[in-house]
Amino acid sequence: MGIFTPSSVVVKTGDTISGLTLTAFGGGPVINNQGTIAFLGFTSGIFTALGLFTPSSVVAKTGDTISGLTLTGFDGFLVINDPGTIAFRGFFAGGTTAIVQATPAGPNY
Repeated sequence: MGIFTPSSVVVKTGDTISGLTLTAFGGGPVINNQGTIAFLGFTSGIFTALGLFTPSSVVAKTGDTISGLTLTGFDGFLVINDPGTIAFRGFFAGGTTAIVQATPAGPNY
């Protein structure tokens, strides 16, 4: 499994991003007009997590704290604008659901 362009592999199961090894993908990836890709993926390691990734960074993952709330899951809704800001719908401990805005760090996210 992976995410591909017509001429190359962008990311595939077994790849490691920020220390997390991808084991599966959730839903389809999103891409903006600049070619930046974001996707949901499952990881292995010390614990299994569902995360929001770019090919080179982890944007958010289950267990992260966002505005004081613990992220427990994603529903698959993702969008990315041309500057690279990603919006996703997250589920949080206590039953809260929110649309979250995130901007990946780094020059080549």
